[in-house]
Amino acid sequence: MSSSSSSSLMPMSPPSGYEWKPLLHSGSPLQPHKAGTPSPSIHKLPAELIADIFAICHATEAGNRRHSTTGCARVTLSHVCSRWRAVSLSMPTLWSTITIRAPRDSNIARLEAHLERSAMCPLTLHFISDHSSFSFSTYEYNVEIMKSNVAKTIIHAHRWKSVQLDLPNEYANPILDLLQSTSYPSIEILDLRIEYWPQRASDAVFKLLSTSSVIRRISWSGPAAIPPRPCWAALTHLDVGNNLSLRQLYTLLSQCRHVVELRICATRESGEGPLDDGAMITLEKLEILSVLTLEPLEDLLDRLCLPRLKQLELQYLQYPGLNPAAGRPSRAIDTFLARSKCSLEEFLIRDMGMPFEALNQLLRMPNLNTVRHLTIHYPFIDDHILATLTRRVDGEDILPQLQAFSFWHLQGNVADGALGDMVMSRCKGAGQHLERLRTEVRATDLCSRDREALDSLKMRGLDIQYGVY
Repeated sequence: MSSSSSSSLMPMSPPSGYEWKPLLHSGSPLQPHKAGTPSPSIHKLPAELIADIFAICHATEAGNRRHSTTGCARVTLSHVCSRWRAVSLSMPTLWSTITIRAPRDSNIARLEAHLERSAMCPLTLHFISDHSSFSFSTYEYNVEIMKSNVAKTIIHAHRWKSVQLDLPNEYANPILDLLQSTSYPSIEILDLRIEYWPQRASDAVFKLLSTSSVIRRISWSGPAAIPPRPCWAALTHLDVGNNLSLRQLYTLLSQCRHVVELRICATRESGEGPLDDGAMITLEKLEILSVLTLEPLEDLLDRLCLPRLKQLELQYLQYPGLNPAAGRPSRAIDTFLARSKCSLEEFLIRDMGMPFEALNQLLRMPNLNTVRHLTIHYPFIDDHILATLTRRVDGEDILPQLQAFSFWHLQGNVADGALGDMVMSRCKGAGQHLERLRTEVRATDLCSRDREALDSLKMRGLDIQYGVY
Protein backbone atom coordinates (compact mmCIF):
# COMPACT_ATOMS: atom_id res chain seq x y z
CA MET A 1 0.00 0.00 0.00
CA SER A 2 1.46 3.37 -1.01
CA SER A 3 2.15 6.11 1.48
CA SER A 4 -0.41 8.34 -0.25
CA SER A 5 -3.19 5.78 0.17
CA SER A 6 -2.11 5.27 3.75
CA SER A 7 -2.45 8.97 4.44
CA SER A 8 -5.93 9.03 2.93
CA LEU A 9 -7.06 6.50 5.50
CA MET A 10 -6.16 8.62 8.51
CA PRO A 11 -9.07 8.21 10.94
CA MET A 12 -9.38 11.93 11.61
CA SER A 13 -7.64 15.22 10.97
CA PRO A 14 -5.25 16.20 13.78
CA PRO A 15 -6.41 19.03 16.01
CA SER A 16 -5.08 22.48 15.35
CA GLY A 17 -1.46 22.85 16.43
CA TYR A 18 -0.90 19.09 16.70
CA GLU A 19 1.47 17.06 14.52
CA TRP A 20 1.36 13.31 14.05
CA LYS A 21 4.66 11.92 15.33
CA PRO A 22 6.06 8.42 15.83
CA LEU A 23 5.60 7.10 19.36
CA LEU A 24 9.23 7.15 20.47
CA HIS A 25 10.61 6.35 23.88
CA SER A 26 13.99 6.92 25.41
CA GLY A 27 16.32 4.09 24.60
CA SER A 28 13.86 2.54 22.13
CA PRO A 29 15.36 0.84 19.04
CA LEU A 30 12.70 2.71 17.03
CA GLN A 31 14.30 6.11 17.62
CA PRO A 32 15.71 7.81 14.53
CA HIS A 33 19.37 7.01 14.09
CA LYS A 34 22.11 9.15 12.68
CA ALA A 35 23.55 8.57 9.24
CA GLY A 36 26.27 5.96 9.29
CA THR A 37 25.00 4.21 12.41
CA PRO A 38 23.74 0.62 12.17
CA SER A 39 20.03 0.25 11.38
CA PRO A 40 17.95 -1.17 14.25
CA SER A 41 17.47 -4.92 13.91
CA ILE A 42 13.69 -4.65 13.79
CA HIS A 43 13.89 -2.64 10.56
CA LYS A 44 15.64 -5.59 8.93
CA LEU A 45 12.68 -7.94 9.50
CA PRO A 46 10.60 -8.77 6.41
CA ALA A 47 7.14 -7.19 6.26
CA GLU A 48 5.51 -10.63 6.52
CA LEU A 49 7.16 -11.29 9.90
CA ILE A 50 6.20 -7.85 11.20
CA ALA A 51 2.64 -8.59 10.10
CA ASP A 52 2.68 -11.85 12.09
CA ILE A 53 3.88 -9.96 15.18
CA PHE A 54 1.10 -7.40 14.74
CA ALA A 55 -1.48 -10.18 14.43
CA ILE A 56 -0.29 -11.79 17.69
CA CYS A 57 -0.32 -8.42 19.45
CA HIS A 58 -3.88 -7.80 18.25
CA ALA A 59 -5.11 -11.27 19.21
CA THR A 60 -3.75 -11.06 22.75
CA GLU A 61 -5.29 -7.72 23.67
CA ALA A 62 -7.14 -8.09 26.97
CA GLY A 63 -10.86 -8.14 26.21
CA ASN A 64 -13.02 -6.11 23.88
CA ARG A 65 -12.29 -2.90 25.82
CA ARG A 66 -8.99 -2.76 23.95
CA HIS A 67 -10.49 -3.02 20.45
CA SER A 68 -12.10 0.43 20.37
CA THR A 69 -11.43 2.94 17.62
CA THR A 70 -9.03 4.76 19.95
CA GLY A 71 -6.12 3.55 22.00
CA CYS A 72 -5.89 -0.05 20.82
CA ALA A 73 -2.66 -1.71 19.71
CA ARG A 74 -3.33 -1.48 15.98
CA VAL A 75 -3.76 2.31 16.20
CA THR A 76 -0.60 2.67 18.28
CA LEU A 77 1.41 0.44 15.94
CA SER A 78 0.24 2.34 12.87
CA HIS A 79 1.63 5.58 14.33
CA VAL A 80 5.15 4.32 15.10
CA CYS A 81 6.71 4.84 11.68
CA SER A 82 5.78 4.90 8.00
CA ARG A 83 6.80 1.27 7.44
CA TRP A 84 4.77 -0.03 10.34
CA ARG A 85 1.84 2.04 9.18
CA ALA A 86 2.06 0.56 5.69
CA VAL A 87 2.17 -2.97 7.14
CA SER A 88 -0.76 -2.43 9.52
CA LEU A 89 -2.92 -0.81 6.83
CA SER A 90 -2.27 -3.78 4.52
CA MET A 91 -3.82 -6.19 7.10
CA PRO A 92 -7.66 -6.02 6.87
CA THR A 93 -8.12 -8.59 9.65
CA LEU A 94 -6.28 -6.27 12.04
CA TRP A 95 -9.16 -3.77 11.75
CA SER A 96 -12.14 -6.14 11.61
CA THR A 97 -12.75 -6.32 15.39
CA ILE A 98 -14.33 -3.08 16.58
CA THR A 99 -15.62 -2.02 19.98
CA ILE A 100 -17.89 0.99 20.10
CA ARG A 101 -18.29 2.35 23.62
CA ALA A 102 -20.72 5.23 23.93
CA PRO A 103 -20.16 8.03 24.55
CA ARG A 104 -16.38 7.69 24.48
CA ASP A 105 -16.08 6.32 20.93
CA SER A 106 -18.04 9.13 19.34
CA ASN A 107 -15.87 9.95 16.32
CA ILE A 108 -17.62 8.69 13.20
CA ALA A 109 -14.53 9.41 11.06
CA ARG A 110 -12.47 6.95 13.10
CA LEU A 111 -15.16 4.29 12.78
CA GLU A 112 -15.37 4.82 9.03
CA ALA A 113 -11.59 4.44 8.79
CA HIS A 114 -11.71 1.12 10.65
CA LEU A 115 -14.55 -0.16 8.45
CA GLU A 116 -12.67 0.87 5.30
CA ARG A 117 -9.41 -0.71 6.43
CA SER A 118 -11.14 -4.00 7.21
CA ALA A 119 -11.97 -4.29 3.48
CA MET A 120 -14.35 -7.26 3.01
CA CYS A 121 -13.33 -9.17 6.16
CA PRO A 122 -16.10 -10.49 8.42
CA LEU A 123 -16.73 -8.05 11.27
CA THR A 124 -16.67 -8.67 15.01
CA LEU A 125 -18.62 -5.84 16.65
CA HIS A 126 -19.17 -4.87 20.28
CA PHE A 127 -21.75 -2.16 20.97
CA ILE A 128 -21.27 -1.24 24.63
CA SER A 129 -22.58 1.68 26.63
CA ASP A 130 -20.35 3.17 29.26
CA HIS A 131 -22.69 2.80 32.24
CA SER A 132 -20.41 4.83 34.49
CA SER A 133 -20.75 7.92 32.33
CA PHE A 134 -24.50 7.67 31.82
CA SER A 135 -26.62 10.50 33.12
CA PHE A 136 -30.09 11.68 32.22
CA SER A 137 -28.72 15.13 31.45
CA THR A 138 -26.67 13.68 28.56
CA TYR A 139 -29.12 10.89 27.67
CA GLU A 140 -30.18 12.20 24.26
CA TYR A 141 -26.59 13.02 23.30
CA ASN A 142 -25.29 9.57 24.28
CA VAL A 143 -28.12 7.75 22.51
CA GLU A 144 -27.56 9.75 19.34
CA ILE A 145 -23.86 8.83 19.43
CA MET A 146 -24.68 5.14 19.70
CA LYS A 147 -27.35 5.37 17.01
CA SER A 148 -24.92 7.07 14.63
CA ASN A 149 -22.29 4.39 15.18
CA VAL A 150 -24.76 1.53 14.81
CA ALA A 151 -26.23 3.08 11.66
CA LYS A 152 -22.75 3.37 10.15
CA THR A 153 -22.00 -0.32 10.77
CA ILE A 154 -25.42 -1.48 9.55
CA ILE A 155 -24.30 -0.45 6.07
CA HIS A 156 -21.94 -3.43 6.38
CA ALA A 157 -24.59 -5.80 7.81
CA HIS A 158 -23.70 -8.46 5.24
CA ARG A 159 -20.26 -8.72 6.91
CA TRP A 160 -21.46 -9.04 10.53
CA LYS A 161 -19.98 -12.25 11.89
CA SER A 162 -19.94 -11.76 15.67
CA VAL A 163 -22.08 -9.17 17.46
CA GLN A 164 -22.36 -8.17 21.12
CA LEU A 165 -25.02 -5.73 22.34
CA ASP A 166 -24.47 -4.60 25.93
CA LEU A 167 -26.91 -1.75 26.52
CA PRO A 168 -28.81 -0.26 29.44
CA ASN A 169 -32.58 0.14 29.34
CA GLU A 170 -32.37 3.72 28.14
CA TYR A 171 -30.62 2.75 24.90
CA ALA A 172 -32.69 -0.32 24.03
CA ASN A 173 -35.63 0.97 21.99
CA PRO A 174 -33.72 3.36 19.65
CA ILE A 175 -31.05 0.75 18.91
CA LEU A 176 -33.54 -2.09 18.47
CA ASP A 177 -35.50 0.03 16.00
CA LEU A 178 -32.34 0.52 13.97
CA LEU A 179 -31.47 -3.17 13.97
CA GLN A 180 -34.85 -4.06 12.50
CA SER A 181 -34.05 -2.14 9.34
CA THR A 182 -32.13 -4.93 7.58
CA SER A 183 -31.08 -8.59 7.76
CA TYR A 184 -27.82 -10.21 8.85
CA PRO A 185 -27.11 -13.34 6.79
CA SER A 186 -23.56 -14.03 8.00
CA ILE A 187 -23.86 -13.87 11.81
CA GLU A 188 -22.23 -16.83 13.56
CA ILE A 189 -22.07 -15.49 17.13
CA LEU A 190 -24.76 -13.38 18.80
CA ASP A 191 -24.38 -11.97 22.31
CA LEU A 192 -27.38 -9.97 23.59
CA ARG A 193 -27.13 -8.30 27.00
CA ILE A 194 -29.88 -5.80 27.64
CA GLU A 195 -31.25 -5.22 31.11
CA TYR A 196 -34.82 -4.85 29.92
CA TRP A 197 -36.04 -6.13 26.58
CA PRO A 198 -39.49 -5.06 25.38
CA GLN A 199 -40.90 -8.44 24.36
CA ARG A 200 -42.20 -7.33 20.96
CA ALA A 201 -38.92 -5.65 20.07
CA SER A 202 -36.80 -8.57 21.27
CA ASP A 203 -38.89 -11.02 19.23
CA ALA A 204 -38.47 -8.91 16.10
CA VAL A 205 -34.74 -8.34 16.51
CA PHE A 206 -34.08 -11.95 17.45
CA LYS A 207 -35.91 -13.08 14.34
CA LEU A 208 -33.76 -10.86 12.15
CA LEU A 209 -30.45 -11.71 13.79
CA SER A 210 -31.10 -15.44 13.93
CA THR A 211 -32.13 -15.90 10.30
CA SER A 212 -28.50 -16.51 9.44
CA SER A 213 -27.94 -20.00 8.12
CA VAL A 214 -24.48 -20.10 9.72
CA ILE A 215 -25.37 -19.00 13.26
CA ARG A 216 -23.84 -21.36 15.81
CA ARG A 217 -23.48 -19.51 19.13
CA ILE A 218 -26.03 -17.41 21.04
CA SER A 219 -25.78 -15.69 24.41
CA TRP A 220 -29.07 -14.17 25.54
CA SER A 221 -29.40 -12.31 28.83
CA GLY A 222 -32.44 -10.40 30.04
CA PRO A 223 -35.93 -10.88 31.41
CA ALA A 224 -37.71 -11.28 28.08
CA ALA A 225 -38.93 -14.77 27.22
CA ILE A 226 -36.91 -16.72 24.67
CA PRO A 227 -38.65 -16.66 21.29
CA PRO A 228 -39.19 -20.05 19.67
CA ARG A 229 -37.09 -19.99 16.52
CA PRO A 230 -35.82 -22.68 14.11
CA CYS A 231 -32.19 -21.63 14.74
CA TRP A 232 -32.06 -23.57 18.02
CA ALA A 233 -31.56 -26.79 16.05
CA ALA A 234 -28.38 -25.44 14.41
CA LEU A 235 -26.68 -24.08 17.54
CA THR A 236 -23.50 -25.57 18.95
CA HIS A 237 -23.18 -23.15 21.90
CA LEU A 238 -25.99 -21.60 23.91
CA ASP A 239 -25.75 -19.39 27.00
CA VAL A 240 -29.10 -18.21 28.36
CA GLY A 241 -29.45 -16.00 31.43
CA ASN A 242 -33.18 -15.36 31.21
CA ASN A 243 -35.93 -15.87 33.73
CA LEU A 244 -36.63 -19.46 32.76
CA SER A 245 -38.60 -22.15 34.49
CA LEU A 246 -37.52 -25.79 34.54
CA ARG A 247 -40.25 -26.70 32.04
CA GLN A 248 -39.03 -24.01 29.63
CA LEU A 249 -35.51 -25.36 30.04
CA TYR A 250 -36.74 -28.84 29.13
CA THR A 251 -38.47 -27.45 26.02
CA LEU A 252 -35.31 -25.61 25.00
CA LEU A 253 -33.17 -28.72 25.41
CA SER A 254 -35.54 -30.70 23.21
CA GLN A 255 -34.84 -28.25 20.36
CA CYS A 256 -31.02 -28.06 20.67
CA ARG A 257 -30.07 -31.32 19.03
CA HIS A 258 -26.55 -30.29 17.97
CA VAL A 259 -25.48 -28.26 20.98
CA VAL A 260 -21.96 -28.86 22.34
CA GLU A 261 -21.98 -26.35 25.22
CA LEU A 262 -25.10 -25.31 27.11
CA ARG A 263 -25.16 -22.83 30.00
CA ILE A 264 -28.52 -22.01 31.55
CA CYS A 265 -29.57 -19.68 34.36
CA ALA A 266 -33.17 -20.70 35.13
CA THR A 267 -34.18 -18.40 37.95
CA ARG A 268 -37.97 -18.70 37.94
CA GLU A 269 -40.18 -21.19 39.73
CA SER A 270 -42.66 -22.59 37.26
CA GLY A 271 -45.23 -23.89 39.71
CA GLU A 272 -46.22 -26.26 36.90
CA GLY A 273 -45.48 -29.50 38.68
CA PRO A 274 -43.34 -32.47 37.56
CA LEU A 275 -42.50 -33.20 33.94
CA ASP A 276 -44.75 -36.25 33.89
CA ASP A 277 -45.29 -36.01 30.15
CA GLY A 278 -41.66 -35.41 29.30
CA ALA A 279 -39.95 -37.80 26.90
CA MET A 280 -36.30 -38.83 27.09
CA ILE A 281 -33.93 -36.32 25.44
CA THR A 282 -30.64 -37.59 24.04
CA LEU A 283 -28.10 -34.96 23.03
CA GLU A 284 -25.33 -36.83 21.25
CA LYS A 285 -22.87 -33.91 21.04
CA LEU A 286 -23.31 -32.10 24.36
CA GLU A 287 -20.01 -31.93 26.28
CA ILE A 288 -20.60 -29.04 28.73
CA LEU A 289 -23.78 -28.55 30.77
CA SER A 290 -24.08 -25.77 33.35
CA VAL A 291 -27.38 -25.13 35.12
CA LEU A 292 -28.19 -22.59 37.82
CA THR A 293 -31.72 -23.07 39.08
CA LEU A 294 -34.21 -22.50 41.89
CA GLU A 295 -35.98 -25.78 41.21
CA PRO A 296 -34.88 -29.37 41.89
CA LEU A 297 -33.39 -30.98 38.81
CA GLU A 298 -34.45 -34.58 39.38
CA ASP A 299 -37.23 -34.44 36.79
CA LEU A 300 -34.90 -32.99 34.18
CA LEU A 301 -31.97 -35.33 34.90
CA ASP A 302 -34.31 -38.33 34.74
CA ARG A 303 -35.11 -37.37 31.16
CA LEU A 304 -31.60 -36.67 29.89
CA CYS A 305 -29.01 -38.88 28.21
CA LEU A 306 -25.71 -37.16 27.40
CA PRO A 307 -23.18 -39.77 26.22
CA ARG A 308 -20.38 -37.25 25.49
CA LEU A 309 -20.72 -35.12 28.63
CA LYS A 310 -17.34 -33.97 29.98
CA GLN A 311 -18.20 -31.05 32.25
CA LEU A 312 -21.21 -30.78 34.59
CA GLU A 313 -22.02 -27.75 36.76
CA LEU A 314 -25.08 -27.84 39.06
CA GLN A 315 -25.86 -24.74 41.10
CA TYR A 316 -28.93 -24.40 43.31
CA LEU A 317 -29.98 -21.01 44.61
CA GLN A 318 -31.36 -20.84 48.12
CA TYR A 319 -34.70 -19.09 48.53
CA PRO A 320 -37.21 -18.66 51.37
CA GLY A 321 -39.30 -21.70 52.11
CA LEU A 322 -36.92 -24.26 50.62
CA ASN A 323 -36.72 -27.51 52.54
CA PRO A 324 -32.97 -28.12 52.83
CA ALA A 325 -33.42 -31.89 52.79
CA ALA A 326 -35.68 -31.90 49.73
CA GLY A 327 -34.86 -31.66 46.07
CA ARG A 328 -31.26 -32.83 46.27
CA PRO A 329 -30.41 -34.77 43.13
CA SER A 330 -27.85 -37.26 44.48
CA ARG A 331 -29.72 -40.32 43.22
CA ALA A 332 -30.76 -38.56 40.03
CA ILE A 333 -27.17 -37.58 39.23
CA ASP A 334 -25.90 -41.13 39.69
CA THR A 335 -28.71 -42.59 37.58
CA PHE A 336 -28.24 -39.92 34.93
CA LEU A 337 -24.48 -40.57 34.64
CA ALA A 338 -25.02 -44.33 34.54
CA ARG A 339 -27.64 -43.95 31.80
CA SER A 340 -25.44 -41.61 29.77
CA LYS A 341 -22.36 -43.85 30.09
CA CYS A 342 -20.23 -40.71 29.83
CA SER A 343 -16.74 -40.11 31.16
CA LEU A 344 -17.22 -36.99 33.26
CA GLU A 345 -13.99 -35.00 33.73
CA GLU A 346 -15.11 -31.83 35.54
CA PHE A 347 -17.81 -31.56 38.20
CA LEU A 348 -18.99 -28.45 40.09
CA ILE A 349 -21.61 -28.42 42.84
CA ARG A 350 -23.02 -25.37 44.61
CA ASP A 351 -25.88 -26.04 47.01
CA MET A 352 -26.23 -24.01 50.19
CA GLY A 353 -28.95 -26.31 51.46
CA MET A 354 -27.16 -29.63 50.90
CA PRO A 355 -26.39 -31.52 54.14
CA PHE A 356 -22.85 -32.82 54.60
CA GLU A 357 -24.15 -36.40 54.53
CA ALA A 358 -25.68 -35.84 51.09
CA LEU A 359 -22.43 -34.39 49.71
CA ASN A 360 -20.48 -37.28 51.21
CA GLN A 361 -22.81 -39.73 49.51
CA LEU A 362 -22.58 -37.86 46.24
CA LEU A 363 -18.76 -37.94 46.16
CA ARG A 364 -18.75 -41.71 46.73
CA MET A 365 -20.74 -42.43 43.56
CA PRO A 366 -18.81 -44.77 41.23
CA ASN A 367 -19.93 -42.78 38.19
CA LEU A 368 -17.78 -39.85 39.37
CA ASN A 369 -14.59 -41.91 39.31
CA THR A 370 -13.47 -40.36 36.02
CA VAL A 371 -13.61 -36.79 37.40
CA ARG A 372 -10.29 -34.92 37.18
CA HIS A 373 -11.44 -31.45 38.33
CA LEU A 374 -13.73 -31.15 41.35
CA THR A 375 -15.19 -27.83 42.59
CA ILE A 376 -17.34 -27.54 45.71
CA HIS A 377 -18.74 -24.07 46.42
CA TYR A 378 -21.32 -25.17 48.99
CA PRO A 379 -21.60 -26.77 51.44
CA PHE A 380 -18.35 -25.91 53.22
CA ILE A 381 -15.86 -28.74 53.70
CA ASP A 382 -15.88 -30.59 57.04
CA ASP A 383 -13.86 -33.43 58.58
CA HIS A 384 -16.06 -36.14 57.06
CA ILE A 385 -15.64 -34.78 53.52
CA LEU A 386 -11.87 -34.52 53.97
CA ALA A 387 -11.78 -38.09 55.27
CA THR A 388 -13.77 -39.25 52.25
CA LEU A 389 -11.38 -37.51 49.87
CA THR A 390 -8.27 -38.87 51.61
CA ARG A 391 -6.54 -41.51 49.53
CA ARG A 392 -6.62 -45.00 51.07
CA VAL A 393 -3.81 -47.53 51.09
CA ASP A 394 -6.20 -50.37 50.20
CA GLY A 395 -6.80 -48.90 46.74
CA GLU A 396 -10.49 -48.22 47.29
CA ASP A 397 -10.13 -44.50 46.60
CA ILE A 398 -12.94 -42.28 45.48
CA LEU A 399 -12.17 -39.93 42.59
CA PRO A 400 -8.93 -41.78 41.76
CA GLN A 401 -8.22 -39.50 38.76
CA LEU A 402 -8.48 -36.22 40.71
CA GLN A 403 -5.94 -33.63 39.52
CA ALA A 404 -7.51 -30.32 40.63
CA PHE A 405 -9.62 -29.61 43.72
CA SER A 406 -11.32 -26.28 44.47
CA PHE A 407 -13.44 -25.39 47.49
CA TRP A 408 -14.60 -22.23 49.19
CA HIS A 409 -14.32 -22.67 52.92
CA LEU A 410 -13.74 -25.09 55.78
CA GLN A 411 -16.16 -25.64 58.59
CA GLY A 412 -14.98 -23.91 61.75
CA ASN A 413 -14.47 -27.17 63.69
CA VAL A 414 -12.25 -28.96 61.15
CA ALA A 415 -9.40 -30.70 62.93
CA ASP A 416 -5.92 -29.27 62.49
CA GLY A 417 -4.08 -31.43 59.96
CA ALA A 418 -7.15 -32.93 58.24
CA LEU A 419 -6.76 -30.81 55.10
CA GLY A 420 -3.00 -31.28 54.95
CA ASP A 421 -3.34 -35.05 55.39
CA MET A 422 -5.91 -35.26 52.60
CA VAL A 423 -3.80 -33.27 50.14
CA MET A 424 -0.62 -35.10 51.16
CA SER A 425 -2.28 -38.47 50.54
CA ARG A 426 -3.04 -37.44 46.97
CA CYS A 427 0.46 -36.16 46.23
CA LYS A 428 2.44 -39.30 46.93
CA GLY A 429 2.53 -42.93 46.01
CA ALA A 430 1.57 -44.57 42.72
CA GLY A 431 -1.23 -43.43 40.46
CA GLN A 432 -2.71 -40.04 39.62
CA HIS A 433 -1.49 -37.11 41.69
CA LEU A 434 -3.22 -33.91 42.75
CA GLU A 435 -1.68 -31.01 40.82
CA ARG A 436 -3.76 -27.95 41.73
CA LEU A 437 -5.56 -26.73 44.87
CA ARG A 438 -7.79 -23.63 44.98
CA THR A 439 -9.55 -22.26 48.06
CA GLU A 440 -11.04 -19.02 49.34
CA VAL A 441 -9.47 -19.74 52.74
CA ARG A 442 -6.57 -17.39 53.43
CA ALA A 443 -3.22 -19.01 54.10
CA THR A 444 -3.00 -17.15 57.42
CA ASP A 445 -6.32 -18.68 58.53
CA LEU A 446 -5.12 -22.27 58.19
CA CYS A 447 -4.15 -24.22 61.28
CA SER A 448 -0.46 -24.84 61.85
CA ARG A 449 -0.27 -28.48 60.70
CA ASP A 450 -2.32 -27.76 57.57
CA ARG A 451 -0.21 -24.76 56.68
CA GLU A 452 3.04 -26.66 57.24
CA ALA A 453 1.90 -29.56 55.05
CA LEU A 454 0.66 -27.34 52.24
CA ASP A 455 3.79 -25.18 52.31
CA SER A 456 5.89 -28.32 51.99
CA LEU A 457 3.83 -29.53 49.03
CA LYS A 458 3.98 -26.13 47.38
CA MET A 459 7.76 -26.25 47.57
CA ARG A 460 7.58 -29.61 45.78
CA GLY A 461 5.49 -28.20 42.90
CA LEU A 462 1.85 -28.34 43.98
CA ASP A 463 -0.02 -25.37 42.48
CA ILE A 464 -1.85 -23.76 45.44
CA GLN A 465 -3.89 -20.58 45.44
CA TYR A 466 -5.38 -19.19 48.66
CA GLY A 467 -8.07 -16.58 49.20
CA VAL A 468 -7.04 -12.95 49.29
CA TYR A 469 -10.05 -11.21 50.82
